[in-house]
Amino acid sequence: MDTAYIQIGEMGCSGCANTIQDALNSLNGVEKATVDLEKESAAISFNAGTVSKNDFERVISEAGYEFRGFRLAP
Repeated sequence: MDTAYIQIGEMGCSGCANTIQDALNSLNGVEKATVDLEKESAAISFNAGTVSKNDFERVISEAGYEFRGFRLAP
């Protein structure tokens, strides 16, 4: 399992964070995604052979939010 951290923009409330969290958790290959409204970020445990940065960016954008950055945990 890999872990990634994503910066997300345009979240204004806990409902926004829940929408993004649900979208990320719906992706095949995501074990767990947790969105932090205050930090405007998400921590995602995932299988890199199944899901990728592009998938994360797509679902965040489709939900109406801004994908601002991605980094893998060391």
